[in-house]
Amino acid sequence: MMICFLFNVIGATKMRCLMKSYDRITQGCCQGNVYNRSVSGCCNNKLYNISHQGCCHNINIYKIPFQGCCGDIVYNKHHDAIQYECCNGQVFNTALEKCFDNAIKNKTIAIQVSESSNSAVISRENISQKSLICFLVLTCLAVSYPIPSH
Repeated sequence: MMICFLFNVIGATKMRCLMKSYDRITQGCCQGNVYNRSVSGCCNNKLYNISHQGCCHNINIYKIPFQGCCGDIVYNKHHDAIQYECCNGQVFNTALEKCFDNAIKNKTIAIQVSESSNSAVISRENISQKSLICFLVLTCLAVSYPIPSH
């Protein structure tokens, strides 16, 4: 009866990868293949090039810098001029949402203050009553007390 182990310790740094000996400090074993750790990595038993690829949650290989890893999901960072990012394990559209306190929030208010007239313009998407009151108070203060221009 023959028992075959994937890894057997030979010495302090020597290991076995199936029938091949390798140095565990500079090399790795992936699905029976010895690889150089400074060039390659092993992700879900598949070799990848660490210079332009990454391993997402030890499941999927993704392309750096075009893709990202969010939790265990590989996503495209840009698609049809839309930029995506990761927030606490969830992918979001940066044009519509933002990551705040590790949660995805809708962008609620866009305020532009005109330096010449001290007027404010509000863009409304998901604005709460509390935010609107705060905006109106700040607008009144800006009109009553002009904002110095630099």
